[in-house]
Amino acid sequence: MALPTSQPEIQTSTTMTAKPDSNVEQRKLPSQTRSRQRVELILASCRKLLKEKGITAVTTTAIASEAGIPVSSLYQYYPNKKSILIAIYEDYLEKISEISATLETPKNVSLGWEAFMSKLFLALNQAELRDEIEDELEKALSIYPELAKVERKHREKMAKQLVGILQRLGAKWSEKKLQRLALFLYSINDAVWAYRTEFHPPKSELIEWQRASTLGLIRPCFD
Repeated sequence: MALPTSQPEIQTSTTMTAKPDSNVEQRKLPSQTRSRQRVELILASCRKLLKEKGITAVTTTAIASEAGIPVSSLYQYYPNKKSILIAIYEDYLEKISEISATLETPKNVSLGWEAFMSKLFLALNQAELRDEIEDELEKALSIYPELAKVERKHREKMAKQLVGILQRLGAKWSEKKLQRLALFLYSINDAVWAYRTEFHPPKSELIEWQRASTLGLIRPCFD
């Protein structure tokens, strides 16, 4: 997803579970089971509308109708559509960021850098496409600047993760050069999102092209 191209300084870390600061304007924290279920219902209903009808059909009234609740109940948790979209986007990106920690096991690392990175790339790609709402989220980014702030934090987090992974896989480049590589690879992913949204190429073809280009860019740091 397209973002400003400034390059933040990255400090590597083996910890990959830090939560981003929330940008969600949520009225009521869902502390009780029923409240948490109501919040999940609201978010699931919004995802369904995004998938089936697109961002232009998403309103608080439509979400409440899809969820089968009064719109006044929705407003107890979220003040507007924007806050719901931010919550969905934060959850969407958080699940993507958890993939690398899940895959980074001794068995997978022992496969070697190329096999590991191929496996990681495909897992991240599947996570991006899991809800089939990625194109609508891309459109939402151009509407709500707050989503770009969420995306920027995700970019920094994913870059930190990638630098740490490459180092543990035996990359020979300096940390700062790996930082630049990680941010460049993220920018490539942004370009792929924009290309997919505009031209709608066959997904299998696009995935393979991106995988091949990613591995090609990473290979020199292990030579």
